[in-house]
Amino acid sequence: MSDHEDLIYAGVAALARKVYEVIIMASRILPVPVELPSGEVSPEQVKPSVIQLAELAKDQPMPQDQQVKLEMVALLFVGGMDLLATYDHHRRKYLAGAAMCSFLATEEYALELARWLVDRFSSEE
Repeated sequence: MSDHEDLIYAGVAALARKVYEVIIMASRILPVPVELPSGEVSPEQVKPSVIQLAELAKDQPMPQDQQVKLEMVALLFVGGMDLLATYDHHRRKYLAGAAMCSFLATEEYALELARWLVDRFSSEE
């Protein structure tokens, strides 16, 4: 492993942590809030919780397009985690790039969902 590959891994892993924080925030403001593990957590703790979030999406009392967005957030994030883990073992640049794309898409969808949730609650007041 080269220093450059280690830096790539560290950068994508930092992005993953940042995006996970956005997912935590969005999950807490769902109509039926979902609490995900937070703080210093390992991928082994995060992954099953995010998979469960995807499975719970259809049970959230919100329009189907928002349920689908929540499921996409969870599945894109888990896919990114898998790509990053594969990069850690095989060190192919395209894997790191694909993981980064997955995390960036996850962040965009999570922020869109959070904005919709905030707007929804604001309009109910």
